[in-house]
Amino acid sequence: HLASGEPEQATELFQRSLTVAEGIQDWQGKGQTLQNKGDLSRYRYAYQEALSHYQAAQAVFKQIGDLGGEGTILRRMGEVHQIQTEFEQARDLYAQALAIHQETGDLSEQGKTINRIGEAYYHQGSYEEALTYYQQALDISRLEYVGDRISEAKALQNFGRVYAVQGNYTDALDY
Repeated sequence: HLASGEPEQATELFQRSLTVAEGIQDWQGKGQTLQNKGDLSRYRYAYQEALSHYQAAQAVFKQIGDLGGEGTILRRMGEVHQIQTEFEQARDLYAQALAIHQETGDLSEQGKTINRIGEAYYHQGSYEEALTYYQQALDISRLEYVGDRISEAKALQNFGRVYAVQGNYTDALDY
């Protein structure tokens, strides 16, 4: 319902899902539902509410030992801080997420997180630093066993943005 533009129905369904998950002690389901509620709040520009849901999800994932879920939540929390131009907090959360994804060996999530670190630097005007992270994200996305074409496209797009903002239109067009 969220994707179809019906956030009120999505809110109701997420609440029902949360009630069921808690009732049957499906902690993974509870964590995922809290994550979804955070995503919905972010979509509705309710950033503090989003962070609250994400923090609750992080606590659940930590309690059940789901490192991957915890890493994803930390990245999403970083994204909320980045939207609010709180770049230092965003990078700190991204660094925590990256450490978890490195520990679990999830290269796809590592690439997404590294790309987000680059975006935080980009938004602060640290373009060379951003390019370094974009290159790392691009390299990971192009690994045969990762094959994350969406992340590859985002990294390439980010290269183009940096070169365009620097006035280097020739290189920007290459991306």
